[in-house]
This record gives sequence, C-alpha cells and structure tokens, in this order.
Amino acid sequence: MILKPILFILLFMMTSLSSYAAHSATSYGIEAASKSSLISSTKALATEQKQWLFVLSADKGRILKAKNKMTYELSLTHIDKGLIAITNDPIRETKIIPSITFLKNFTTTFSNAAPNAILTHSGLLTGEKSPPIAVVIENVTIIPDIKVVLSLHLLSANITLPEGDIREVKLFIDASKTPGPSAY
Repeated sequence: MILKPILFILLFMMTSLSSYAAHSATSYGIEAASKSSLISSTKALATEQKQWLFVLSADKGRILKAKNKMTYELSLTHIDKGLIAITNDPIRETKIIPSITFLKNFTTTFSNAAPNAILTHSGLLTGEKSPPIAVVIENVTIIPDIKVVLSLHLLSANITLPEGDIREVKLFIDASKTPGPSAY
C-alpha cells in the first residue's frame, strides 16, 4: 500500500520536470525538432557522408614487379563492361558505370589522393585463390582494345605480391574521398 503513493509522487515529479524542461526550452527560443525535420536532417547528413566503393572485375591479368622495384604493374584484359559502385549505410545506392569510363576518368576522380584497394585473384594455371591483398592504385594506363595497366604499391611492407598470370581478378576500390559516380 505504501508503494502506490510513492509511485504517484515519482510520476508527478517526472511529468512536472518534463513539462518544465519543454517550457524552459521554448522560452529560450529552443524548439523541439519535429520528426520530419529530424528525418530530413538525417538524410542530408547521410548524403554528405556517402562513401563509394567501386568493384572492378577482369577475367585475366598479369602481375609484374615494376622496373623501380618499389611498385607492381597489374595488367588487366577481358575487363567486365560494367563496374559496380555502392555506398555505405544509412542510404545505400548502387550504380553500374561503364568500366572504360571509370578508368579514363581515374586520374580526375582520384586527384585528391590515390585510392586504397583490395586485390583478389586466382592463379591462372593452379586455380588457387590468393588471399586478399591491400594495395594503393597510383596510376592507370589504358592501351585501347588491348589492356589496362595499373601501377600498384602494397600497403604492408612485409607482404610480397606473387608475379605472373592470374585470372578472376577483382579490385575493391575505396573512394571515400571522391565525388562518386554522379560525375559519370
């Protein structure tokens, strides 16, 4: 029986304090945000913070150590016609971009900084899957109707990239500091 008056007093204090807080906020010119304004603010913030990930695929490739011995050259042939671009959460977007358009605009798209990427592939003769390797793509050279050559350096100094022919090549390119595929 004693609990009922205590619960009543606590409930009364809580409702009084919440209405006092709302009144104080209004008297100081602070308005409570409506649900619709919160949603539109969240969408605007999410749009500003979109981070793109590009996925480039090719059937075949070749990895060679560059002449300077500090970087590698990844030559790609039979590149998929479309490159997939996706954004992060909370607003997810997906686009298909012509691969050749992306590669031609590579220097412009990544003018602020060379992008990080994850390289995966299978051995051409063995079919063995390579572990994912973190790289930075420094440069792209297009040799029309033949191949695309990407200059790479490894993000980790204690890993080597196996040289030779590869297949089922995938590059997951982080484009968090770029304008995204709207430029295409």
